[in-house]
Amino acid sequence: MELELEVSPESAPFLRISPRNVTLVPVMNIQAFALLPNSSDRKILFLVKAVEFMEAIFNFYASKIIYPSLNGNSC
Repeated sequence: MELELEVSPESAPFLRISPRNVTLVPVMNIQAFALLPNSSDRKILFLVKAVEFMEAIFNFYASKIIYPSLNGNSC
């Protein structure tokens, strides 16, 4: 049996603005499917709505790569 992983946006990302931070928060759905042998059918195994995980990844890259390059500093 083979497995298939599908990642798709649930909606457009939203923007959080606070006095010291601007954060773009994507909302992603992660689904896993089992591909049945000798068939084109697939059965869903699980669905995960990833909000905080994606926000943490974006914040990490923004603080290390995006913000320094916007300010003219090299990483």
